[in-house]
Amino acid sequence: MKKFKESKFIIGFSAILAIIFAVISLVVFLVLKDLNATFWLGYIFLALAFVLAECVVIFLFKNKKKDAIFLGIPLVTYTLIYLGVALACSLLFMVLKDFVPWQVSLIVNILPFAIFIVVAIFAILARSVVEEINENVAKKVRNLKSLVVDVDLMVETCQDDELKNKLKKLSETIKYSDPMSNDAVADVEDRIIAKMAELRVYNENGQIEDATKAVTSLEILYVERNRKLAISK
Repeated sequence: MKKFKESKFIIGFSAILAIIFAVISLVVFLVLKDLNATFWLGYIFLALAFVLAECVVIFLFKNKKKDAIFLGIPLVTYTLIYLGVALACSLLFMVLKDFVPWQVSLIVNILPFAIFIVVAIFAILARSVVEEINENVAKKVRNLKSLVVDVDLMVETCQDDELKNKLKKLSETIKYSDPMSNDAVADVEDRIIAKMAELRVYNENGQIEDATKAVTSLEILYVERNRKLAISK
């Protein structure tokens, strides 16, 4: 059903662009005669603008996880601006075909095209970087949350009452710690994961004293992490 709706949207959007372009083409070819190089350059760049607009919108619609943004402005906004500029430039040179050299038409039409392509590339690259960062952060957050399960399992198997109480407290600390993550706390989180691995080994081997020290260290690490995370926001 979702794919059907996506296909329906793409077909509808393509149809709208095709109709607009067809109407413009019909009017232009009915009104203007003796078509020359200046006219055809304007017409080619007009057609190219419509094709690019369709490609960008389809790309963004099929990849909705994160907006493609450049300098704080969504790519779809740049696309609409470029489409408007291309339409104005192309129609201007098509109408003034007998008064403007084709070289001028080429230069003026290619400038907004080149600028748009560069902006689109930057926006898509930035989108990819943001998605990768978000994915890495989400993965780290999932790993940190899974530590609660590990600690709860240790509580069940622990034979020492004092250590068991400390493990329960550690479990609460992990549960209520800030679930977000960023580069500012990456080092602390790595140390937490390493120390947790040590705690598992100590608990499995019945090393109560070492396990107790590891729990204390983890409590301190979580305090450090939460403070650094609060400062970095």
